[in-house]
Order: sequence, then C-alpha cells, then structure tokens
Amino acid sequence: MEIKLSDGEIWQPIRFLEEDEEYRESPVAFIDKNINGTTKFVITRLTGAGKWIRGDLLYYKMNGVEIYTDPKNMIFVDLDNNTMFIREYDKVVQEIAPEDPEEKQYIMLYTDIGYETTTDDEFPLRWEAIIGRTNAYNAIKANAPVIDIDKSIVLVETVKVKDSLTIRQFVEYLKNSDIINDEMFDINDFSGSEYI
Repeated sequence: MEIKLSDGEIWQPIRFLEEDEEYRESPVAFIDKNINGTTKFVITRLTGAGKWIRGDLLYYKMNGVEIYTDPKNMIFVDLDNNTMFIREYDKVVQEIAPEDPEEKQYIMLYTDIGYETTTDDEFPLRWEAIIGRTNAYNAIKANAPVIDIDKSIVLVETVKVKDSLTIRQFVEYLKNSDIINDEMFDINDFSGSEYI
C-alpha cells in the first residue's frame, strides 16, 4: 500500500526510526509474542468493535501521521520501536497457520478411564494420528465413552505440548466457535478427571 503525504512524497511502509537505528523484526513475529500488549499490538477492522474504521478504511495515528488501509489488512504497531506496518490479513494468517484445518495432522493422546487402578507410574496413554479437524472430532466421539476427557489431549504441530487442549477443551472450542454444529453429542456427558 502506498501512503501519499501532503507534499506528494510516497512512503511504503511508514517507519518512524531514531537516527542510525535499523529495525528488522518481522511484524508477524508479534503473533508469537504478545499480539495485544500495551506497546506492541495489532489493529484489525474488529479491534475495539470497529473503533479504528473511518468510512470504509482502517486507520491508526502515530506521531501526528494517520495511516489508512483497506479493512482486509492489519496494522502492526510497535510503540517501543516507533514503527507501523501494514500487512494483508490473509497473508499473515497463512504465515501463522498455513495449513487448512481439514488437512492438518492431529495427534490424540488418550488416557483411558480407570488409569488410577494401573500399576504404571505415569498415566497410560495411547495415541491416534488423524488428518483433518472433522475426523479428529469424529474420533473423539468414538472414544469419549472410554477415555478421561480431561487427561486426554489433542496435539497439533503449531502448539506446544504444555499449551495443548484437553479433549473437553477442544470439543468446547469447536462448538463455541460454531465450527462444529452437533446437537447430538455433548462432551460434558462423559467422564472427566476431578484433577483438571
């Protein structure tokens, strides 16, 4: 996107840097850090319930300069480094999660009900590799009667194990996000651990 200033000069992108300062970090790296902190944040058309929409453009003002772009874009703001970047939303999403959820691999680590009665020192796990979010959901439906839904987890390549969702959380996310509409299956009808 080109930004035309009042004197006709065109800048792309706008950067406010101190003298002899060079800023190299990709704005997409903000996603892996703190996407909406006090000094580094991303503005989309939905930020603040549309607070940054003027007419049919997304805008932000820094150092007396207003930057405008198409609402399909995102404005990355870094107040620490005094910079702004514009990136196309779809391209950023592709960089963060390039894989279609229906083509992504899901690893299901199941802990069966009754693990407390085993002699193993750790929870006995069995696993299943599944391609596609819908297939993962269907596998959960098939296994729900025999697993602990709070000790069993869903793993994907882009999420660290410590941040992985339990089976219960994964299904609730799919339903609360209207990704899956299945009135016949309620994950809360199945056994979970009291030690969540």
